[in-house]
Amino acid sequence: MKKQMISLAVAAAVLSGCASTQVTQLSKNQALIGVEAAPACGTTGAAKVAQAQAAIATIKQGYARYIIAGANESSNVSMGFVPTGSTTTGSVYGMGNMATFKANTGYTYMPIAMGRHRSQMQVVMFNEGDAGYENALDARTILGPEWQKVVAEGVNTCS
Repeated sequence: MKKQMISLAVAAAVLSGCASTQVTQLSKNQALIGVEAAPACGTTGAAKVAQAQAAIATIKQGYARYIIAGANESSNVSMGFVPTGSTTTGSVYGMGNMATFKANTGYTYMPIAMGRHRSQMQVVMFNEGDAGYENALDARTILGPEWQKVVAEGVNTCS
């Protein structure tokens, strides 16, 4: 039961804090999108969140389309182990006024992923009539049919 509770707590923590984003405005029509995502997201998940955040930033700045002018990724994810319990067994052997005690303690561990995946994108935003508009990605299309809801709520998960 204890292992299940720990597993549920870890899963809840991983899913609740999956990704965080930061938008830094570089100029009127350029922004730097930074994303930090949980180990479960992977670098692909972090990039997906950055893509969605680029579309949101484009719409919020009053633009319709954007291009990704530059991107990079990094990761410091590693595996570790969390102790989940221990069991001690022992035996006593006695003879006369002497006794010998032998004990063995076994520990159980649960693997856990630590660290973050990071993705960064520099985007240039366009409106109709701007040079480069025709080749740019449509922000609303990237976000899908519920784009207004996504813009209002933001993106904080890679799923």
